[in-house]
Amino acid sequence: MRETSDFLTFDAFFRHWAAERGEAIAHQDGERTTTFAEMELRSRRIAAYLGKLGVGKGDRMAWIGKNADIYFQLFYAAARIGVVMAPIGWRLAPAEMA
Repeated sequence: MRETSDFLTFDAFFRHWAAERGEAIAHQDGERTTTFAEMELRSRRIAAYLGKLGVGKGDRMAWIGKNADIYFQLFYAAARIGVVMAPIGWRLAPAEMA
């Protein structure tokens, strides 16, 4: 059985790859690419902004939108500060979202 310490959090995963291979592509959305270094920087900034808004560890946050690069930045920012992300399909009708 593996020890818990053998597993990486999403935050640790991106910090590791930003340090090891910062210029490698972390996400591609059509023609737009985001490197691990860019993802690390942007998610850190988003996490700081969420903290200023009072969002913190254990809070829940929903995202309604497409799987664009901003979704992944927000997802990793949330993981960085211990926020649980709940993605909601943007194609759902309002009653389905409720």
